[in-house]
Amino acid sequence: MKIEGTTLFVSLNDSLMLSQESSIYDYLNQLSYRNLIVICLIIMFSIVFYLISLIVDSLVDKQKHYDLSVRSFERYEQAVLRRRQKDDDSVFKIKDESEELEERNRKLQFTIWTNRNLQVSFVHSVLCSIWLLYILIARHNELFADLLFNITWDSYLVLAFSCGYFLYDFYDICANGYLKREWVVCVHHWIVLLSFGYHMINLISVGYTVIALLMEFNSVFLHARKLLKFYAFKRNSLIVYSNCIANILSFILFRFGILGVILYSIKIDGHRVSVQYLCILITFILIMTVINVILFKRIVQKDLSVLMCVKAKNPNVNLDAQMMDNIDQDEKPIDMNQNIILLVEKN
Repeated sequence: MKIEGTTLFVSLNDSLMLSQESSIYDYLNQLSYRNLIVICLIIMFSIVFYLISLIVDSLVDKQKHYDLSVRSFERYEQAVLRRRQKDDDSVFKIKDESEELEERNRKLQFTIWTNRNLQVSFVHSVLCSIWLLYILIARHNELFADLLFNITWDSYLVLAFSCGYFLYDFYDICANGYLKREWVVCVHHWIVLLSFGYHMINLISVGYTVIALLMEFNSVFLHARKLLKFYAFKRNSLIVYSNCIANILSFILFRFGILGVILYSIKIDGHRVSVQYLCILITFILIMTVINVILFKRIVQKDLSVLMCVKAKNPNVNLDAQMMDNIDQDEKPIDMNQNIILLVEKN
């Protein structure tokens, strides 16, 4: 039987693989409590990430981590002070010394937590990227045979794996009392959880969801960018320079490129899904496109500054001192734009 969108003439091995993946679809489709199974898988992987966080905490030198967090926070404070002096803004100054000390301690604790949370996020992006790379190399025939209805165990479980991370990260934010501060990130996590969960339960667009998850390749360099800054790597070092180039190139390929692939998929497979599903998908793509454009503009400004810093070794290149001061200042006062940036960098 010919499946729409697949090649009519296939080899014996490809036929066996297609038959195997059809049997996986049929097996999952016959499960009476598939929704409960999906929920259990997600909870199981969230527990795995909780254990990963404990392992990361045990491996990291807590005193060194604290000292680095303090230095990172001090750089942030100095940047804020320079902006206030430049704008001659006294509105944000706290007159009460005790209130100022309490506010500073809260921000310092948030910086410490953010850096620890970032390490777990980096682990997720690396593990997820390795898993996705394996799927692309070893399971590409099954994956691209029919992205709408074909299912492999690898593609099904990698979605549950990422959902488990988003559930753990939501728990981590709530448990540390940052729900109000990170509410946009939490909303993003639940949108992803509901979207991935819907596809896993209804056995639709699992292949396309895996394609969308390829954005994690870029997340590796996004998280590495902040970790390199946290561990005080010099701006003109080779590893920072290489990461900046990889960050920009992977952003174009794995974020804008993936959005283009999904838009093309609407053209070739849009008639095979309901109109309601199609409208929700298009809305999601438009939102992600706007967010990625905002993030890409910010990344280019920061990373190009770092690349210029490397060129500054050449005495013929004059680099504005103020620009050099702003290279490392990724953190800004919390506002809606900052929350939008955090939303994308978390995914």
